Amino acid sequence: MIQQRLLAGVLLQTVFFGICVGFSPQLLSKPAARTTSNRFSPTCSLRKSRPLFPRQSKRRPLTTTSFQASEVVAKPPEVDMTFRPRAERVIALGDVHGDLYALDSALMLSDLMDDKGRWIGEKAILVQMGDILDRGPDESDCLQRLLSLQAQARAVGGDVIMLLGNHEIMNADLDFRYVEPLGWVGWDFDESREEAMMKKFAMREKVGYPPVSGYMLPRIQALERGRGALAEIMAKMPVAVTIGETVFIHGGLVPEVVVYGLKRMNEETAEWLSGHRDHKPWVLDNCRVRGLSVNQEVSPLWHRAVGREEVEEDALAEVDGAMRLLGAKRLVVGHTPQMRGVNCVQTQEGREIWRVDTGMSEGILSGQVETLEILAGKRGEEEKVHVLHADGAHASHHRVSQRARGPAWKKELGEEEEEEALKMPVLSVP
Repeated sequence: MIQQRLLAGVLLQTVFFGICVGFSPQLLSKPAARTTSNRFSPTCSLRKSRPLFPRQSKRRPLTTTSFQASEVVAKPPEVDMTFRPRAERVIALGDVHGDLYALDSALMLSDLMDDKGRWIGEKAILVQMGDILDRGPDESDCLQRLLSLQAQARAVGGDVIMLLGNHEIMNADLDFRYVEPLGWVGWDFDESREEAMMKKFAMREKVGYPPVSGYMLPRIQALERGRGALAEIMAKMPVAVTIGETVFIHGGLVPEVVVYGLKRMNEETAEWLSGHRDHKPWVLDNCRVRGLSVNQEVSPLWHRAVGREEVEEDALAEVDGAMRLLGAKRLVVGHTPQMRGVNCVQTQEGREIWRVDTGMSEGILSGQVETLEILAGKRGEEEKVHVLHADGAHASHHRVSQRARGPAWKKELGEEEEEEALKMPVLSVP
């Protein structure tokens, strides 16, 4: 009798526990099969507020991805990869930082990808502004998504350009300070345990922080310059690219970098990542050069002077001079998260600096999902610029957050209106 009561009590507790955790009692004796959650939802409206794809409380099961660079990297188009002609439609997408939800939302928002992961942008060009790596758990998935779309786009006359950011170069330097715990997954390779242990001890001397553990080896090997698949992929990613009259670069641009040469910088960086050059181009490192009118970074990957909420006039003059040397009308940068969303700063001579890093990754700010659209007008017409948001396209003049004093202002507004225009309220994005 006592045994029966004890057994009944255990069964009641089991059923009660099952109800509390949301499982039936049968599941307690037999593990449920793991299912892969669908990151795309055909019924999801692209006109709803962020997130376009609701973040689920449980992440999908991790899948290992073996990078074979020779298979996933599409053949580059037969054009100069640094200086490219004007395109009918260009989309600039800010820092991704390992967040596949945000990346997919931005791609669908921009009408570049459907809910099956297929390219629908036709001859459009997508420029991802760098920093795919670090801070998020989906780095390898984000790379695979962009590489797949790159192959599809190039097959129909479009393209996907992934720029190098400072976090890609940090990883190439084996600096893993910003790798999220799940970021070590997805870089697997096939080899024996003995070979892995030998390489582990060899890598200890190369990596300073954090100490090398066995689970780190796949990522480290993928980044091995001249041999790793990820290093091979990054060797095909430029530091800077110009499309028509627009320059795209991760952090910022100063005249010294233009004099150094954008094409030279791209070629030397590719040689270093592919193992054909021993030393990294000095211009990539976070350094300051004496003699500049502003004590600012020279590196196009680390430059933050034009990403700040209020950009100093001297910094604007430096960037304006760099654009003048290139004959560019606008500069597009990422790197520094913008609390107000995608926005523009105008220089003294009327050139535009677009900041497109909205901190959309959940590893940064979980900010607004927005992209910048540049449309080529008819022959002789100016290009049209819009900010693509979940509620539609915003005209460029609504996203100007700062205007510098200069000849362009006086020509457009006149002396009396200049002071009033400079007092315009700061841009506010919902």
